[in-house]
Amino acid sequence: MEGWRASPDSERCFCPRCGSQVLAREGGETEIRLGAFDEPNLFTPTYEAWIGRRERWLRLPGLTGYPRNRRDGTPGAPSEA
Repeated sequence: MEGWRASPDSERCFCPRCGSQVLAREGGETEIRLGAFDEPNLFTPTYEAWIGRRERWLRLPGLTGYPRNRRDGTPGAPSEA
C-alpha cells in the first residue's frame, strides 16, 4: 500500500499496482473504502458520515448519521431518514 498526505492531519492510501483507493486516515480514524476487500461482510459499520451526499436508495437502518465527518459535530438525521 502506498500513501500520500492530503494535509498534515490526513493520509490517503492506494494500491501501488492498480491505483485503487484503499483507505484514508484522518483525525485518528481510518475510513476503509467499499470494495477494498475480496470477502464481503468482514466489517459492520458503526456510523455513517456525509449523509447529505449519500445516494437516496442507500439505507443503513439503525446507524447514527453525521452531516459531515463524525469529529465535525453533532449527529444529523438517522440513516434511515
